[in-house]
Amino acid sequence: MEILQKIKINDLLMKREAFFAKVYQAEHLINQIASPNKSFNFPPPEIIPLSAIPKSKQKKQKKKKKQQLRKLKKNEYAYKISYFKKTEKKEVLLKDDKIIKLIMDSTTLPLKITKIETVSFSEDGSETIIEDLIFLKKE
Repeated sequence: MEILQKIKINDLLMKREAFFAKVYQAEHLINQIASPNKSFNFPPPEIIPLSAIPKSKQKKQKKKKKQQLRKLKKNEYAYKISYFKKTEKKEVLLKDDKIIKLIMDSTTLPLKITKIETVSFSEDGSETIIEDLIFLKKE
């Protein structure tokens, strides 16, 4: 199993656990209101097979279009990544596109990429932006 799949599965498991906690809290509050001296057992929910639900009512899941990141060209030295970590804006240079793809696809990391550019350096060390690859608004 790839690391991205593991990250996505862990993220979904954490969300599921949070929902279970909310359900437990709601049932506990209902028990306190309905009968404070004894417990109240809810009947199990009715199980409806997916085939019994009309297709017009089934939600169609829209897949987000993933941003594609190309390899560096010969005249490009690195990717310049602009991102926010909480409210602080930061920039970093990275050569490995695989790390950037992992960061872009992650839903658990506390940072948001806002721009990816390719850069090169002249002999005097000055940075030149070659191409803006991705520009995303901060959410």
